[in-house]
Amino acid sequence: MKNLILISAIIIIAINIKVLGLPMTKTQEKLDPFWDNLNSHCGSELADELEGICKGKYNELPAGVSQSIIHRRKMGIPLITEECCYNPCTRRTLKEYCAPSQQ
Repeated sequence: MKNLILISAIIIIAINIKVLGLPMTKTQEKLDPFWDNLNSHCGSELADELEGICKGKYNELPAGVSQSIIHRRKMGIPLITEECCYNPCTRRTLKEYCAPSQQ
């Protein structure tokens, strides 16, 4: 009897979510293989991938902020090679290095 009540409650919740259009969690969303597959990109392959995604428009640090590798490491800011060459990353991660879209 308890199992029947539990199953009924789950079905009612699922119907309410579908009917009310409540947002799905990230794990429930269908992943897009182009944007969500993990890959490692190094060297010219990384540069080509970024060019294809960013169309030559990249995020830049504000004037006066040091872009040196030593400064970035001290500040705990990961380098793109750490995120996407030494470790696999998604194209969504690479897109974070693009300039914001002007929509």
